[in-house]
Amino acid sequence: GMLIALICSAPISAWIADRQIRMRHLIVNQRDELVALNLELNARNADLDAFARAVAHDLKNPLAAIIGLADTLGDDPHLLAIDQTRDSARSIVQAGDRAVEIIDGLLLLHGIRHESPELIPIDTEAAVDTALKALSQVIIKTEATVTRTGPFPSVQGHGAWLVQVWVNLISNAIKYGGSPPAIGLAALATSDGMVRFEVTDNGRGVAPDDRTRIFREYERIATTGTDGHGLGLAIVDRVVGRLHGTVGVDNTDNGGSVFWFTLPSA
Repeated sequence: GMLIALICSAPISAWIADRQIRMRHLIVNQRDELVALNLELNARNADLDAFARAVAHDLKNPLAAIIGLADTLGDDPHLLAIDQTRDSARSIVQAGDRAVEIIDGLLLLHGIRHESPELIPIDTEAAVDTALKALSQVIIKTEATVTRTGPFPSVQGHGAWLVQVWVNLISNAIKYGGSPPAIGLAALATSDGMVRFEVTDNGRGVAPDDRTRIFREYERIATTGTDGHGLGLAIVDRVVGRLHGTVGVDNTDNGGSVFWFTLPSA
């Protein structure tokens, strides 16, 4: 009887030992996962804090301009010449537009993160046309030239988001390009079923160390002295990522930049 009990208990003991080992491994794995998640959460919180500070700072500037100019107009408008009044009113409108632009960017960024639109074939030529039309006044004001090297193949995507990608990249090229800006738009179908689009400018280029962080939503390369809230390229990065593509930036042979993105061909 004792021999039978020993024989029967041996598999049970082995099973118990095996279960103990499995539980230890499970506990260790879960602990490691919790540590990794905690590190990621801390990093995201740090990013969010920096992002909030940057946006709050840039949103404060146009609001301060509006308050200051309106205060000047309200003190004694009769002491101001017509030209001064007109210039102040125009500056208030520009500052208001700037604040609205920042808020629109935040809303769009929120939508990109939470919306899941149906992806359909998009006419890229039409998207570029719409973007250029939206930027027509800026193009005229800066005397920018835009050259297209087509054709631009259709891609799988979401129309409004794709237009915003072109608007942001072209306006970025205008803002950080030469004087006057010379911008090139090009497209190339690749062998892996993707289409690569490029926006080339004649600016100073982007330093290698800045080429990754320039797409982060709270970063802005400030060496150019150009104002900006750093949302434009972040929106490009988020949109293209949601549409199953990639983004990047390189320098051209003549020292400018070429911002590129890829999307699945339609």
